[in-house]
Amino acid sequence: MNFTKIATTSFYWYVVAMVGLSFLLLLRLRARVPRNYLAAGFCLVYLVIGNSLYFFGNSHENALIVLSAILLLLFFLLLDLAGHAVAIGQGKPANPFFHRNLAVIVSLVFIASITIWYEKSITAKATIQALNAGKGQFVYPSSIPEQYLMRVIAEVKSVTGDNPKVYFIDDNDFLLGYYGGYAPVGYYTPRGAWISKREFNRFLQGLVDQGYYLIINKSANRSILSPIKFSNYRIVGENYLVVWK
Repeated sequence: MNFTKIATTSFYWYVVAMVGLSFLLLLRLRARVPRNYLAAGFCLVYLVIGNSLYFFGNSHENALIVLSAILLLLFFLLLDLAGHAVAIGQGKPANPFFHRNLAVIVSLVFIASITIWYEKSITAKATIQALNAGKGQFVYPSSIPEQYLMRVIAEVKSVTGDNPKVYFIDDNDFLLGYYGGYAPVGYYTPRGAWISKREFNRFLQGLVDQGYYLIINKSANRSILSPIKFSNYRIVGENYLVVWK
């Protein structure tokens, strides 16, 4: 699949400009800044370029939020490089204080602008967090009722007993495993994170061969079970199928 085309109005084009300017300024100032500064600067530029592959995958603006931390670092590096370049390119400045603290002033203005722009959102979230802290609620409750999860686990245990070898294949696999006290197995959780269906099928067959019970949502059992070899099965509750050897 090809990468999605980046919109002409995307904020990412500013990132391209920052990368280019930072790279050019690092080259220009390479003889005037410490070697560790130069190495850290080039490393940051290369990291931004590498992390941009994540954005190229879907070219959605929300992906830039995920990359925002390293993009902000690059922005402040660019300000510092610009300050070095201005200091070298000018003689005695008309306003020494402003000249000496230009990068700091621009940084503070930038941070203040972000704070003002997102003030309502920041205030609302801070209020919610303060209320939650007052109630001792530091983790948001799951959208799936605990009573439902415990009922499913009880139905599963009517077949598996106290056997710890249980693997859930469901959209709520993590929650079911967590509330049931089952140790996670495999490389990927939730199951939707598996990239290769062939590897996933091989993984499931390996679990069955090791004596695991597979707990499968019945809406997905046809596609999941077709390549799996097992000896026994039982329907539990309204939505689940248990298979084992």
